Amino acid sequence: MTSMVEVHGLTKIFHHRRGLHAKDEHRAVDDVTFSLDRGRTLAVVGESGAGKSTTARLVLRLIEPDAGTIHFDGTDLLALSSADMRRQRRRMQMIFQDPYSALDPRITIGHSVAEPLKVHFHMNRSDREQIVARLLGRVGLGQHHLERLPSELSGGQLQRVSIARALTVDPLLIVCDEAVAALDVSIRAEVLNLLLDIQEERSVSYLFIAHDLAIVEAFADDVIVMRNGAVVEAGPIGDVFTAPTSVYTKELLAAIPVPDPSQRRGNAPRDEPAVVR
Repeated sequence: MTSMVEVHGLTKIFHHRRGLHAKDEHRAVDDVTFSLDRGRTLAVVGESGAGKSTTARLVLRLIEPDAGTIHFDGTDLLALSSADMRRQRRRMQMIFQDPYSALDPRITIGHSVAEPLKVHFHMNRSDREQIVARLLGRVGLGQHHLERLPSELSGGQLQRVSIARALTVDPLLIVCDEAVAALDVSIRAEVLNLLLDIQEERSVSYLFIAHDLAIVEAFADDVIVMRNGAVVEAGPIGDVFTAPTSVYTKELLAAIPVPDPSQRRGNAPRDEPAVVR
């Protein structure tokens, strides 16, 4: 199994002005290290403000780190020029939480999905249309959706459009930043199953940012738990969820809703790890 992403010592510090002369320092990401193998899913979990989304944006170099290294498919991303980084982004895509804001409301679905083909490959219109129709079909949408505007589709349909758009450049890595958090439960399951099918077909790797640990348990292979910008626990899903070593991880697992309140993870004895059932 080949590592697709290798991150070491990643750090990002934001400075906020306080008054005329003083500045506050906030370590949004603090010495984060992890690896993601080809065809696997690494979940990044933690409460709001833990640094999950900032970590994802650093990996894609949408923002620049203050320290650390990022290797993608053997390439040192931080050593690349802006032009070379643009070429690398053909193989790295992102699916955002809010599908309504991720798509231009003035442009039809067909044009939105085709845009990366035009920008990255300068493909002619006929070829673009064929690929877009095929990709929309792959995510469960028909050709009649091509001429619709985003406002005419449901949230679940729009997230399928976002997936199709990400697939146009045949990426090796897709960052899912709370990609199903805004969807209804039934639609959420459909989108997650679609992502798993695509992963099996294309061996794509997912960096899956989430706060819902029940989804993470079912979807991811490995997990890192973040708190205050730092990694407090990491490992395979089975190990972390059945025998967590961090008190914070135990608290997160205890908060997962379970059908039988008497079996709630928070009721586990203090000296025993919470168990996912």
